[in-house]
Amino acid sequence: MHTASFVSGQISILTFLLKTGSWLSSTFRLNVSHLSPEPVMITAEPAISLEACELASLQVVGPHRLSLRFRDGYASELDFSDYGSEGGPLRRALSDPEVFGEVFIAYGILSWSNGYDIAPETLRRYAQQGFVG
Repeated sequence: MHTASFVSGQISILTFLLKTGSWLSSTFRLNVSHLSPEPVMITAEPAISLEACELASLQVVGPHRLSLRFRDGYASELDFSDYGSEGGPLRRALSDPEVFGEVFIAYGILSWSNGYDIAPETLRRYAQQGFVG
């Protein structure tokens, strides 16, 4: 456990090194418990592995809505209604419900028949925040 304190409107964090014995397991996400004039508690958790971000199954549950289950069992339902309103031509094509419905999983990656896909770690972030974008 490491602490930081609120000083003159800025947070100063004690620099620390976590020795784990493995480069892969040494990536951590920092969670700040609260921000106040009192000391701040910071905890470190291992980041989610890329394999856990890969899809195990999906189901189209609406014109632009997907129910997703990841390899680690995490499940989410996401609305992609506005997803095709910006970006390049492959992404914009997803605004058509027929094209969007041609979704499939390729090696754990959410993919469409027009060649568009979403990186597993990006999709997992969408799922955990509960919205696309």
